[in-house]
Amino acid sequence: MSSQAAQLLHHRQQMANLGNGQADMNAMNQKQNSVKRPGEATGSTYVKRKPTDRNLPSKIESTLPEAKLYAQLQAQERKLDALVTRKKLDLQDALMKPFYTKKTLRIFVSNLAIDQPNMVDQAANSSGVPTWILKIEGRIVDITGKPIPDQPKFSSLIQSMNIELERDPTLYSEGNKIEWSKPSSGQETDGFEIKRRGDTDVRAKIELTLSNPAEQYKLSKALAHLLGFETGTQSAVIMGLWQYIKFNSLQDPQEKHFVNNDDNLRNIFYMPKMAFPQIPDLVKRHLFPLDPIIIEHTIRVDLPEFKPNQAYDIQVDVPDEYRVKLESMLSNNDSHQKEIAALDEKIVQYVHALHNATIKRDFFFGFSSKPTQFFQSWIGSQTKDLETILGDSYSLDLDDPRKADLFGQPWVDEAVFHYLSAKVG
Repeated sequence: MSSQAAQLLHHRQQMANLGNGQADMNAMNQKQNSVKRPGEATGSTYVKRKPTDRNLPSKIESTLPEAKLYAQLQAQERKLDALVTRKKLDLQDALMKPFYTKKTLRIFVSNLAIDQPNMVDQAANSSGVPTWILKIEGRIVDITGKPIPDQPKFSSLIQSMNIELERDPTLYSEGNKIEWSKPSSGQETDGFEIKRRGDTDVRAKIELTLSNPAEQYKLSKALAHLLGFETGTQSAVIMGLWQYIKFNSLQDPQEKHFVNNDDNLRNIFYMPKMAFPQIPDLVKRHLFPLDPIIIEHTIRVDLPEFKPNQAYDIQVDVPDEYRVKLESMLSNNDSHQKEIAALDEKIVQYVHALHNATIKRDFFFGFSSKPTQFFQSWIGSQTKDLETILGDSYSLDLDDPRKADLFGQPWVDEAVFHYLSAKVG
C-alpha cells in the first residue's frame, strides 16, 4: 500500500504545480486529458478555452476588501449599460422617422452675353460667334436673406430641370429643349450654366421639379377642401381623415371597422360605407405629384451681364440638423465599442490572474496553518481525481491516508523530496 501511495504522490506532483498559476493549471488539465481510460479511444485534443468571467470569487472579499468596491462598480456599470442601450434604441427608432425642416431656397436666374455685335470692346478678342450663357443658381438663406453655411447644395434639392427656349428651331441645331435629371451619384453643385449660340433676346421657360424626401403630395381639390390643406404626406392625410371621421362620429357603432360616409365623403370616395383597411388605397387615388416650379426669364444680349432685380424664394424640405447630430452620435458610439471590448478583455485577464492568485494563496495558507490536515485532505482529493482519470483499473483504500503510521513509512522521504524539488525547481 505504501508503494501505491508514493506512486500517487509522485504522479500528482508531476501533473500539477499549484504554486505556479495558470501555466501549471493548464499543464494539469492537459495531463489529465492525456491519460487513457480502459477501453477509451485516444485522438481527442485539448482545446484551451478563453476566460470570459469578469466576476471576482465570493470568498476573496475576506482577504481583499477592495473586492466590494469592484462589485459596486460592476453594479453601476450594468445600470449604465442598460441606460445607454435604451437611449441608443430610442435614437435608432427616432432615425427611422423622417427628420426634415422647412428652409427657404432662393433661386437666382441671370445671363451673360459674349461676342455680341454691339459689344465693340470685345471685338479684338472675339471668336466671331455670338453666344450667351444662362445661369441658374440657388442657395439656402435665413430669414434675413443671408446664406446659411453647411447647407445642401442646389443640385441636391431638385430632382429634374427642363428648359424650353422660344426661338426659331431652323436657325439653331442644338434644339430648344434642355433637360437635366439628378444622377444617382456625383458631385453636387450650387448652380447650372447653359451656353448657346445667339445674338437676339430669347425667352426661356425653366421648369424645376424639387426633390421630395418627405414624400409630400398634392391633394385633389375635393379632399383638400375637406381637410383644409393642399399638400401633405400620405400619413398626414390619413390622420386628418381619421380626425374628421371621429369628430363627426362616422364610425359604425356596431361594426367598428367600418365608416358610414357622410355627404362629403360620399362625394370624394363615391361609396356609402368604407372599411378602415380600404382607406389607404382610397386616399392614394386623390394624391398627385407636386406641381413643378415655373420660372420665366428673358435672356438679354444687349448687356454683358444681365441680373434681374428679383429672385425666387421656395420652401423646401432639408434634413434636420438634429438628425445629422444623431447619426454622428451613433457612429461615435460604435467606434468606442472596440475600445470598451479591449478594456473588458483586460479586466477578464486580471480577474483570471487574481483567481489563480487566490488558489495559490489558499493552498499555501492551508499548508502553513494545518499541515497534517492539509496533507490528509489533499491526498484524499488527489486519490479521487486519480480514480476518476484511471477508472476502475486503479484504486486505493481511502482509509489508509487517515492513519498516522502511513506517513512513517520509507516512501514519505522520497515523496517529500520530489515535492520540494518541484516547488524549488
